[in-house]
Amino acid sequence: MKIGHIYGFEKFRDGGSLVASFQGDDSCEYWVMFSIANMDCESPEYKPHVFTNR
Repeated sequence: MKIGHIYGFEKFRDGGSLVASFQGDDSCEYWVMFSIANMDCESPEYKPHVFTNR
């Protein structure tokens, strides 16, 4: 898959989970989410990514 357009990046208020939203070459919107695994602001760790077709 190729990325046609990046919509944005968000940091959630759950302590720092990250989401990137983009449009694929199939014209669908996708999210890639990295959920926060710890609450250490100095050295955050993330769970494996989750890829979602929105």
